[in-house]
Amino acid sequence: VFTRGATEALNLVAHSWGESHIQEGDEIIVSIANSHNNIAPWQRLAQRVKANIRYLDVDENAEIDFQHFRSLLSSKTKLICLSHASDVVGVTNDIQKLTSMCSETNAKVLVDASTTLARVPIDVSDLGIDFLVASGHTAMGPTGSGFLWADYKTLSSMTPWQGGGEMIDEVFLEESTYAPPPGRFEAGTPAIAESVGLGASATEIMTQGIRNIYERELKFGTKLVESLGEISGLRIVGSTDNRLSIASFNVQNIPPSRLQELLMKKGFEVSAGFHSSQPLHDALKLHEGSVRVSFGVSNTEQDIARFVKALGEVVSKSD
Repeated sequence: VFTRGATEALNLVAHSWGESHIQEGDEIIVSIANSHNNIAPWQRLAQRVKANIRYLDVDENAEIDFQHFRSLLSSKTKLICLSHASDVVGVTNDIQKLTSMCSETNAKVLVDASTTLARVPIDVSDLGIDFLVASGHTAMGPTGSGFLWADYKTLSSMTPWQGGGEMIDEVFLEESTYAPPPGRFEAGTPAIAESVGLGASATEIMTQGIRNIYERELKFGTKLVESLGEISGLRIVGSTDNRLSIASFNVQNIPPSRLQELLMKKGFEVSAGFHSSQPLHDALKLHEGSVRVSFGVSNTEQDIARFVKALGEVVSKSD
């Protein structure tokens, strides 16, 4: 199903699947490491249908706490909402381990793959999940593009979310009938240009080879955290193992917003704050947030070296 981003896809699932499958007293497990767009729709759904949200903690490496997950899982669990990888921590979660743990329940598993779509090989069958969403702009595509994946049986059990042209079969004054999936979820004129752009980004990913990209991601991730670890007073958020080329960090005595300003003056675009993940930062007691840097397919190891050198200069001048 084409959407205008992961956020729209998540809200589509919350309305079209959630309101007809989740009832009063049911439970939704939501990771505190999720981005805000994978938290707020479930809070709103829970309020509408009087369900309960159970929040899944992270371990000392800011990864899924599987022991805590096991304690949350019950016959009341109807939906589990996760990120394939946190765009703060940059480590891919073991989704297969989680889905195997809940295989004896009727719970559906939803994964936001926005962070990993252009970085990690993804096979929905191997992951054992029911819903996958992603945004195009995180995969070298345009803003305002994205998609929802679910199997045809699941999509057929979902009612339309929005009414309008294209999502209908026939329209009468008394009622309307609806198109089969995916059309029933694509009301109105679609984001045509954005979808074409998303296709172009997918072609580029396939041309480079997603496994080639993944191997480079791990190589760059290792180089990045090793280099950052040499800077005095710097703390990397999360594990330093098996990391993608994404890192969030804090430097002692330099607020994230100030550090961002100093790095931007040196020509490096970084983000500062909570990166749409305030609950994760709160859990890690990083109440001012962190600074995040990420590298992509167009970057080189020399880019990492230049960034770390500039960061080292900023830190040394502030001592």
